[in-house]
Amino acid sequence: ILDHLNSEDRFNIISFSTGTQAYASGMRPADEAAEARRWVDGLSAQGSTDINRALLEVAALVDTSGESRAATRAATRPTYVIFLTDGLPTEGEVDSQKILDNFRAAAVSNLSLFSFGVGYDVDTFLLDSLAQENRGASSYVLPDERLDEKLSAFYAKVSTPVLTGLSLDFGGLVVY
Repeated sequence: ILDHLNSEDRFNIISFSTGTQAYASGMRPADEAAEARRWVDGLSAQGSTDINRALLEVAALVDTSGESRAATRAATRPTYVIFLTDGLPTEGEVDSQKILDNFRAAAVSNLSLFSFGVGYDVDTFLLDSLAQENRGASSYVLPDERLDEKLSAFYAKVSTPVLTGLSLDFGGLVVY
């Protein structure tokens, strides 16, 4: 994904295990992608999985990215969170419903979350619910599949959205 950012895109990366570590303190311009890639290449798996803390830090990062919460909510520019995990929540808050409730309370309205579960031992209920509640989609990558190919295909689809934030006005008609 870092290799395919559009010039006007902004990004950040938060790695998480027992704790979290951010690439930068705020959203960064696309021209820092090479430096971020070097940072990602230095990461390694370690510790437990604190999904709740990672999601709350992402929500705070989006909320404090230089715009007020009201401006962020009103913004037409979509914000995509690409959430990759290879496990179940095992650190901090581990109850899936509480994690969903916490993220729901913290996320801004223009955020779309796309989850990727890698391997066999992932909380599919949590990942599917996060994606569904936040206008995204969930995907699962089995050990014999290439994560980089799935992520590249995904990013190719979402990097230039045709339509976002659609609404229909039916006037006084009753619809279902």
